[in-house]
Amino acid sequence: MYSYLIYTGISHVNQLTKLHPALIMKIRGELDVIAQRFGGRRVEDELYHFPPSLGETARKTAEAAEAMYLYLRENDRELFGITVLVSGSSGDGSAASSGLESLLFKVPDDNGLWVDNDFLDDFSAYLDGEAVEGLFCVSSLKEAGPRLEERLPSLLIRSDRLKVVRGALEQLERDENDRRVLLLRGRPGSGKRATLYRALRDLYPDDGGVPLVIPFAEDAEDPMEPFVRALGSFLTTVSEYLDEDE
Repeated sequence: MYSYLIYTGISHVNQLTKLHPALIMKIRGELDVIAQRFGGRRVEDELYHFPPSLGETARKTAEAAEAMYLYLRENDRELFGITVLVSGSSGDGSAASSGLESLLFKVPDDNGLWVDNDFLDDFSAYLDGEAVEGLFCVSSLKEAGPRLEERLPSLLIRSDRLKVVRGALEQLERDENDRRVLLLRGRPGSGKRATLYRALRDLYPDDGGVPLVIPFAEDAEDPMEPFVRALGSFLTTVSEYLDEDE
């Protein structure tokens, strides 16, 4: 699976660094923040690497590239021109700058957002634009709906499980029931927590609280140890608000 690269070139950056070091430091800091927000990291001064992530790396890279491009354009008055170029890599991106040099010679002019034609198929669902002299010039970002990780909680919630959890929560609320602990068992990633949160929102839509969720370590020497540790930490925090009976 390919990872992707974003080159964020600033024309005459060496001169600008000498004349306005604070400006260049601020710009690079903001570009770092944007990259991190979309799962990337800086591997060289002007190069960012985006590793595979939940099968939506191309989308995150496209969104990051547009955000970086728009941010650089906000600083047009202080800069002499910018180039944002999206390409790909089969490695970690640390040795990819030599391959980018030949691509940069093809860029027709500054102040554009470009995609390497070799990787255009990966980005066609996310970017609009047109082919220009062997590269793809991006005009806008397409509307692609929620990302996979944003849809994942709803994908994990099954109606039959939700009904059971909701029923168990309702039973805990009955006066004759003196139990106040709900144990949900299941494999990691099976949607236990997402199902619990949905059931709580359905039953108590006006309650802004968050449930105390304590994981068990089934493969540990003492599976109860995480429970005891988390419960102890929780009680230390809330003990000042409880009376002796509680």
